[in-house]
Amino acid sequence: MPVYDYRCEFGHMQEAYRLVDRRRDLLMCNKCGYSMYQIITTGFINGMKGYPYFDGVLERRIDSPGQKRSLLKKLGLEQKC
Repeated sequence: MPVYDYRCEFGHMQEAYRLVDRRRDLLMCNKCGYSMYQIITTGFINGMKGYPYFDGVLERRIDSPGQKRSLLKKLGLEQKC
C-alpha cells in the first residue's frame, strides 16, 4: 500500500498508508485536529531513491542506507528485510 504525505494549514506534516483510490479522503492532523491535504513530495534527492524519509519505528529522519545501518548497529538492532 502506498504512503502519502499530508500537511495541515498550520504546517504539521504526516504520512499515511492509503489505498490509491482513498488517498484524497479526509485526514485529520494528529497534532492540532485540523483537516490535512495531500502534498506531492519527491523520493529522489541527491540521486538516492527514497531518501530522506522519516522512520516511524526509529522515530528519526533517515538520510541514507549507511546512516540507517549505522543507527541500527548503535541501537543493537538488525534489519530483517
